Amino acid sequence: MKINNLTPLYFDIETTGFSAWEDKFICAASMTDDVVSVETDLDKVVSYKPMIDGFHGLIVTWNGENYRGGFDFPWLRSKCIQKDIDWQLDGVKHLDLLPLVRKYINTTHYVTETPSKSQFKAADLRELAEVNGIDYQNMKQAYNAICELDNPDWLDYDNPEAKEDNSLQEVYQMLFDPECEEIYTDGGEIPKLYNAIEDNENKKAIVGEHEEIERANSVMWDRIKSHNRRDVKRLKKVAEAVVPLIPDWELKRNINKL
Repeated sequence: MKINNLTPLYFDIETTGFSAWEDKFICAASMTDDVVSVETDLDKVVSYKPMIDGFHGLIVTWNGENYRGGFDFPWLRSKCIQKDIDWQLDGVKHLDLLPLVRKYINTTHYVTETPSKSQFKAADLRELAEVNGIDYQNMKQAYNAICELDNPDWLDYDNPEAKEDNSLQEVYQMLFDPECEEIYTDGGEIPKLYNAIEDNENKKAIVGEHEEIERANSVMWDRIKSHNRRDVKRLKKVAEAVVPLIPDWELKRNINKL
């Protein structure tokens, strides 16, 4: 699928945190057609040939850069300044899909959350304890005992709350995987995996080459790269579902240059 007659290149980065000045670059995934590549060298990412030499397409991101700031490209620019790396993506066309989804797609869903203990009076918890077959001793004991049940009856205290969630994973699940049957790695796990790899590399520097460390690092790198690949694949599927529903004038207005 072309977007405004431009061939899309789907792009996403992984970092150890939100600060380009204090956190580290991990990797970046890109996808054209059905080919996905992952690059761990920051210098190569910001001088990526398909994005520069003869590239007449469109980089598509999720919160990559928009009127509210975005993440990927502001982070990469700042890291380039810090590392004294030339920024070579100037002038490349870019579309951030997130603002368009916020504006044109309803992403509201209902979430049932465990009620907080602070919202109950003693009489409330006595009633809940009785309904759930628990001997009431005190408020704390009763609340904790109810929370430990597999399917507690909260009566009407856990009414579903309408929430809007515009994360890529949540939007993808709404559109393509409502039963959450696919494998999902929480984004917060990626920095932990990377830090564990670095810790292992430091151990290698002390004890020398070690096969178990190498195997462990290989497994963790596979998980990181797999997460990054899945993100761009999911971004492509969301784009293919959403873009045809967005007015052409809105698409053109949101295509900017880096």
